[in-house]
Amino acid sequence: MGRIEEIRSNTRLVVYQSGKRFSDKDSDARIDQMVRDLGHDFTDDGLAAYLKTHKLNMKQVVTRKKVTVPRRIVVQAENTVRQLLWESYHSSVNGMRNPTLPSRQLCDSGQLKMAVPGWDFLDPTDRKGVVVAKSGEQFGPGQEFTYIRQDLLDQYLKRRRAVLIWSVSGERRVLYKDDDGEFREPPRSENIHRVFYMLYCYNYGVITPLTRNTKAAMK
Repeated sequence: MGRIEEIRSNTRLVVYQSGKRFSDKDSDARIDQMVRDLGHDFTDDGLAAYLKTHKLNMKQVVTRKKVTVPRRIVVQAENTVRQLLWESYHSSVNGMRNPTLPSRQLCDSGQLKMAVPGWDFLDPTDRKGVVVAKSGEQFGPGQEFTYIRQDLLDQYLKRRRAVLIWSVSGERRVLYKDDDGEFREPPRSENIHRVFYMLYCYNYGVITPLTRNTKAAMK
C-alpha cells in the first residue's frame, strides 16, 4: 500500500479495463477500492492477481502542470546625475552646498570640464554643457536645478543605446506652529497635504509618461 501511495504522490495512476481507459476520477476511485479490497494482502503478487481477476490494467502517467512563472526583466541602469556632499567650509573657491552634478560617464561622453569657480561644465569649445543652479535659504525652502544641454544628452543616450527615465515628484503640505513652537498639521478638514509622483521616458526629444504599456517609448 505504501508503494502505491508513493507512486501516486509523484505521478498519476490510470486504470484500464479491456483496453478502455478510465477517467482520472474513476481511476482514483477504483484504486482506492482496490487498496481497501486487498488490505494486508497488498503485495506485488496480490496486486497482480487482483488485476487479472478483474481484467484490469494499470499504468503510470507522468502529469504535467501548467506553471505560471513571473516575467523578470533585467536592465542596466546608471545615474545621470549625482549629489556631491560638499559644504562651503571645504573650500573658499566653490561655496555652494551639496550641488547635484552630472555623472562621470556623461562628462566623459561630452568631454566636459568644470568651470571653476562654480559648478557649471564646459564642452571642448568652452560652451556651457551643464548648468548647476541653486536658490533659496541654506536650511530652508529653495530650488535646485541641473540643466544638461539637449544635444549632449542625446549624443550620450545614442552612444549608450539607452533612454532617460525621469522621476518627477512633489509634495504640498501646510504646517503651523503651536503655542510651544512645535510644528503641527492642521485639522483633517483643513489639511491640503498632497503627494505627486510620476515617471517619464525621454528618448531623442520625445517625452512620454511611463505607464505599464511603454514598449514603444523604450525602443
